[in-house]
Amino acid sequence: MSKKQIKEDLQGARDLIEKHGWRQGDLGTITEGFCILGALDYHLVVVEHDANVARGERVLQYLESFTGGDVVNWNDLEGRTKEDVLDLFDRAIEAL
Repeated sequence: MSKKQIKEDLQGARDLIEKHGWRQGDLGTITEGFCILGALDYHLVVVEHDANVARGERVLQYLESFTGGDVVNWNDLEGRTKEDVLDLFDRAIEAL
């Protein structure tokens, strides 16, 4: 997977959170907002029509280099904000 593809997938997931909102504790929906994993899943499966698990795993592994561990735990940490999540995406995208 190219850096360009990872960047496009990160941007797609980020755009979903920015537009539809962010949440903790579950994947989310268009009407409820998304967690990081939910936004990435929605972007890949619904927007890109790509259910390739390996593609999503590569993006998550890249994000984990910025979270210092599991993305889901990072997303769901008490006190985490939507702004924190958008900043994570921005830093990860900028670094590519």
